[in-house]
Amino acid sequence: MSYWKKAEGKNYSSLDNFKTTPSAQSGGTSGEFYEFEPAIVLDIILDEKHEIFSSKTTPKLDSDRWQSDLTGKKPSKDDPDLTWIGRALIRPIVSQNSVEKEELIWAIPFEGGVSEYPLVNEIVIFVKYMDKAFYTRKLNFNNYVNTNADLQAEANYGGYSKGEEQLGNRELNQPNVAYQGPASKLRTDGGNGWEAALGRYFLTNKNIRGIKRFEGDTVLESRFGQSIRFSTYDDVRGNDSGLKGYKDYYGQVNNPKFNVKAGGGNPMIFIRNRQRPLLEEGKTHQVAPLPKITGTKVEKNVGGYLEEDINYDGSSIQITSGMTISKWVTSCYKKMWTVGTEEQKAYSPNGCSPFKFPVLDHDQIIISSDRLVLSARWGEQFQYSKKRFSIVTDSEYTVDAHDQMIFNTNVKTVINSPAIYLGEYDQTGEPALLGQTTVNWMYDLCNWLLEHSHWYLHSHEDAGKESPSQTQLPVQIQQLIALRDKLQTLLSRRVFITG
Repeated sequence: MSYWKKAEGKNYSSLDNFKTTPSAQSGGTSGEFYEFEPAIVLDIILDEKHEIFSSKTTPKLDSDRWQSDLTGKKPSKDDPDLTWIGRALIRPIVSQNSVEKEELIWAIPFEGGVSEYPLVNEIVIFVKYMDKAFYTRKLNFNNYVNTNADLQAEANYGGYSKGEEQLGNRELNQPNVAYQGPASKLRTDGGNGWEAALGRYFLTNKNIRGIKRFEGDTVLESRFGQSIRFSTYDDVRGNDSGLKGYKDYYGQVNNPKFNVKAGGGNPMIFIRNRQRPLLEEGKTHQVAPLPKITGTKVEKNVGGYLEEDINYDGSSIQITSGMTISKWVTSCYKKMWTVGTEEQKAYSPNGCSPFKFPVLDHDQIIISSDRLVLSARWGEQFQYSKKRFSIVTDSEYTVDAHDQMIFNTNVKTVINSPAIYLGEYDQTGEPALLGQTTVNWMYDLCNWLLEHSHWYLHSHEDAGKESPSQTQLPVQIQQLIALRDKLQTLLSRRVFITG
């Protein structure tokens, strides 16, 4: 809404929301006029490579009013003023209709902190406060997430000819000085007013779709298939109910339509980078062992939408709560669980563990991508799990420690593999002995040796007359019996291996 800043001593009976200049108001006034005005973006400064920094009019720092530089010294007056990055050359379509491009306004972003620089030929809102020109984020002209450019706007409001003289935006009207950038088509065949540059290298992508909205959603999405969605409801409307443990979300009245106690839904956040591949309606796509996906009618055309897919989107972080169940499915063929139970039944003497794979609901975070790297660059990395901590891979699991590895459990440690190597990687020269089997074999050997020790007649000077029926055991036999009876002490009470 436009308005007049009343000059002192003046009296106004009403606001003028339509006129664009003070002199246009009935009776005239010296009051200051403020107005939001649509403006066409003709150029945008993204970095120090922009030609404005290499021209004779390069914006320089006012070193007397500038903060100290990186070394703590006063900046040089010849340093470029990099606060010009983000400024856009704009044409207000009412107040600067057909004005030469060189005379147009360089405006700065209206919002600080969160920014989205517009593309060339997009429409923004221009406003001037305290002698400074500002522009807002792009006007949602086409309601299309990838670009909202109007390629006919500058032709209508910027360029015209007067005899042989070219006025307005000469880059648009003269081919030899055309804006240098790839031509984007905003309709199938392009054509005049439908094909032009949107930037020095930006090219529109007709395959980008917005994400599906649910009631009450807050969504941040880019031009390129990235999005963050703050949501609470889903397609299963019965999920709008309080849960045990979520009593602060209980409503006070029942939802009459769905016959459930109304709650605050199930708060959730979805972060997505790169949307899943588009499919024709009814066509299917599957990368086994992931579930099959089917194309929908609403993803066919520009302006359509997709729902996030944690299995086929590029990378996803899904933060859920309540009754919403994540659709995540592992891509591993190796399974820790078969039909409700563990794959390896020999994990305990009584069979497999009673633990079963959980339903993916309630408070949780699921991260899915083609590659995942966690790095604690100079400090520690700690991971805690109140219950089971599981790692499953179809390939190799490697632990590489420089100093030492410690495994500490209160019950048991199980390593189950067709081949286990201790020492050099994949060396087969020295198989381990089976403890109980070795002891049994040595016990039998001792008995065999004992059975082949014979009695014989002999006498000692102090032993009396020799006896043909008995003799003393030689020292070697006594030692052999002692060794045989101590064989069980060779067996570890802590380490066991499988034959």
